[in-house]
Amino acid sequence: MLQKQTIPLPLVRGIDRSTADQLRAPEALSQGLNVEQLKSGEITKRPGFTSVITPTGNERHLIGLNTSVAVINDTGEIEVLNDEEDTLSKLNNDGLLFNGFGYCTAEVSSLLGVNTGIENYETHIYQDNLFIYANLPSTGRIYRFDRNLNRLPYVIGGVSYPYINRPLPVGKFVGDLLFSGGQGTQLTAFRITTGTPVSASVLPTALPATSGASNDWDICASSSGGYIAAYKDATAIQIVVFDSNLSVVTSTTLSFTNFKLLSLVGGVVGNTFYLIVGRTNAAAAANRVQVYRYDEALSIVGDGTDSLTNVHEPYAISGVYADSGDSWVFVEYDPVAPIGGSGNTYERYVGAANFSSALPAGSTFQIRLSVPRAGLASKPFILDTNAALGSKKPHVFLSYQSEDSNNLQNSIFLCTVPTSTFQAPQVIETQLQYGKSQNMLSTLEYKGLPSVPAYSDGQRITALFNRINSQFALSAANATFALVACTVTLDSAWNGSKGQTFAGQNVFAQGGIYIADSDQVTEYGFYVYPDPATLTQQAGGSLTASGTYSYVLVYEWYDSRGNLIESAPSAPVTATLTAGNQQFLVTGRIAGWSSKNAVRISFYRTLNGGTTYYYVTSASVVDLVAPSVVDSASDADIQNNRILYTTGGVAENISLSNPNFVTAAKNRLWAFENGTTDKLWFTKKPEEGFLPAFSDLLVASIPSIGGKIVGVAQLDDKLIVFKERRIYALFGDGPTANLQGDFSEPQAIVEGMGCISARSIVSTPNGVFYQSQEGIYAIDRSLQNQFAGRPLYKQEGSIITSAYDPILNRVLMLAQDKIWLLYLSNMAWYEWTATNIKSFVFESGVFWVLKDNGNGTADLMKLGSTYQDDGANYEQRIKLGQFQFAGIQGYQRLFRVLLTGANSADADASNVTVTTYINANTTPTDTLTKAHNSFVADNRTEIEIRPSKQRCESMEMQLSLTSNTSGLKLSAASAEVGGYVGAGRRSESRRI
Repeated sequence: MLQKQTIPLPLVRGIDRSTADQLRAPEALSQGLNVEQLKSGEITKRPGFTSVITPTGNERHLIGLNTSVAVINDTGEIEVLNDEEDTLSKLNNDGLLFNGFGYCTAEVSSLLGVNTGIENYETHIYQDNLFIYANLPSTGRIYRFDRNLNRLPYVIGGVSYPYINRPLPVGKFVGDLLFSGGQGTQLTAFRITTGTPVSASVLPTALPATSGASNDWDICASSSGGYIAAYKDATAIQIVVFDSNLSVVTSTTLSFTNFKLLSLVGGVVGNTFYLIVGRTNAAAAANRVQVYRYDEALSIVGDGTDSLTNVHEPYAISGVYADSGDSWVFVEYDPVAPIGGSGNTYERYVGAANFSSALPAGSTFQIRLSVPRAGLASKPFILDTNAALGSKKPHVFLSYQSEDSNNLQNSIFLCTVPTSTFQAPQVIETQLQYGKSQNMLSTLEYKGLPSVPAYSDGQRITALFNRINSQFALSAANATFALVACTVTLDSAWNGSKGQTFAGQNVFAQGGIYIADSDQVTEYGFYVYPDPATLTQQAGGSLTASGTYSYVLVYEWYDSRGNLIESAPSAPVTATLTAGNQQFLVTGRIAGWSSKNAVRISFYRTLNGGTTYYYVTSASVVDLVAPSVVDSASDADIQNNRILYTTGGVAENISLSNPNFVTAAKNRLWAFENGTTDKLWFTKKPEEGFLPAFSDLLVASIPSIGGKIVGVAQLDDKLIVFKERRIYALFGDGPTANLQGDFSEPQAIVEGMGCISARSIVSTPNGVFYQSQEGIYAIDRSLQNQFAGRPLYKQEGSIITSAYDPILNRVLMLAQDKIWLLYLSNMAWYEWTATNIKSFVFESGVFWVLKDNGNGTADLMKLGSTYQDDGANYEQRIKLGQFQFAGIQGYQRLFRVLLTGANSADADASNVTVTTYINANTTPTDTLTKAHNSFVADNRTEIEIRPSKQRCESMEMQLSLTSNTSGLKLSAASAEVGGYVGAGRRSESRRI
């Protein structure tokens, strides 16, 4: 006779990698869908997500901000949820991060292999190839590349050529033709796909050659498939309309005096086009840029009375058309009254004017963008194929040119035109290159604008620039040149790291490091520093007579918490006072621009003949205008003031230009630039009253073996560095601000495996979890690499974001349409339905998610107390592991299984379904349905399962429930089994 016994069956245990899918240990939980573990052995339905607010715009990501949460939308604005949880407040109305989150993904490198004498060049995208025409002193060359900048040969007569030689002046592309001319020649045309002349190789004589070395001509496509050309000689501009065979349709001549530049914009409205002309006059105030609009019969539509005035000296003109009804003209010019200077080349401005296609007579351009000492590094262009960047929105590369001839801070910025008047440009790419010891990109080329082709998919821009080794113009004898390329990738997805709290500030990275400070979002620190001051001696004052003094300038800014942020100092300027003068007029010089509000310049000065710099005063920078101050203070007046922070060998403050990752670890911020394999930047340690700054001297070297750096995290007193195929650990406290001490040499702790998603990295008391090529692993506190569970084994796609919940001691990871949870107490995994969830953040005990509504909006939601996701039911499912009874000595029969549970609230009329599977079969053996409302809230209820097949070796069970009012809590499971008791047999249970 069989002896009946009741065996307790533990509900959950961590999943063991060595256990096959169909042979799990009896304590293992195979799957938990939309459940959570309140304590070991008790499983309950997860709460639902409740909508808090539907922000306007297409929201993309969440970041935690101390006790609140912020939403980043597709225009780069950051909106913070206020305390009432029903409104969002914008931190940055100028769209600092601007849609697309552009960043440089490739180092600038030599492209053509020609490093001298590139005088002019033009680029063009046609049939998914990049074409470059480079004008060298003795010849012109046509090059062809694929979208990855691999050079494609020309094959002519069966012979392969790396390029086509065409001894012509500067060329311009339209469609599949390269037009070339100027410098006393007529226009010619070549088919770029074959490099062969078109027609008779010389365009009709109706378009005459210009005299001398003039290159002032332009050409655009007509609406009928032909071409429109404008070409100037000494006294006139001739416009010629050609058909598709380059035969003249019509032409006209405009007589001008005192003009120098022109540009054409075709296909504006119907069959009309714009002719844009720069006018110069002996009276500087009369200088202007005029716009004429014609139809293709050359009948004038707009008479040129619209003009951009206050142009002292126009250097380059280009236009772009937007089909929203706006048209844009960009002008590089010296203003009539340049700020703080006399109109030299370093006072160059870029102006952008927007005007209606109707071009009403007498209207005035509205300046949209004006940046001192910035030049047009590119023709303006429109990315109209990437919805994330906005349809038909103008972009332009600007080059900033420093006044410091010894420490050039020439930089190139990718910008979009602001939407309101007199704003600094909205910077997408913070900088391609930046100051101090870096290799500068300089674009001091005034012979014409280079072009910037945008690839047809709208995801990448390939920008070409002239790189020179001199700050002088191209004619300088000591200058060498190289045509170089930089590929900027525009990705509408969130690429940055998770938000961090550091030194009381909310810090995050996305193509740059930013802080969300009170009512604004701004770059972390300063990318640039002031140019050297200008000193003018004056009578009066209390400085030492005939004394020698040196000055430096520093940008400074205070955040909302009162922390001071300082830039690197300018280069010093020294002067000796002459008789009768005992004070200086010190004129500040700004460099670049900042998104910070209320930036000031601090003035520091030595004592007579000294080397230590003492604070004198500070003044505000207003509208990109650097202040001037009169310094009359005696040495005694300033010798007790604060000294320059770099005194004593303290590292200068220099921020990174292009990081996409930042994290707080070891009492510092850590960051790295995109694509780097061997360098980690870190800040100085926090100091009361200061926001710790990065420096180009505070860099940890990481072995290049193992691919690119993916992310970093802190584990106890160690820094874990994750690369693509290797993991390192750094020990020690690192250097002080004056560079004393250092970190240890990196120690490889994992080889042959790395991290594939920076946003999967999450630190916990048990170790650092991350997504590897083989699933989720963890570096434990003994630096061992441990497998963390099969549910995410080779998970398709990267983890979108992750977090640690210290309240329930669990790791959360967002994957495609699901959230994985790992409870660290017993290493048990659960899965939550997360359809259309774009991002989540766990902040101050609240779990927030951002759900895509599919209509251009997203709901900001939080985990609440209901059992619906914003009104929609979701399934609760618990699938228990296979209980193997055959291992119990004397086992013969399984009589029944008892599941003990309760409702979390009053139940509705839905059913709880229990399905059993015998002997590892995938086909259900029995199905039991029990009315959900038979469970009483928080009262113990049992479900009895009597298998139809009692002689079994194992059994697996699944419970499922869909309810909009409550969830089932499962607290215990037991099995009643029968076995023989006698010699050689014992009736007992065994846990595996």
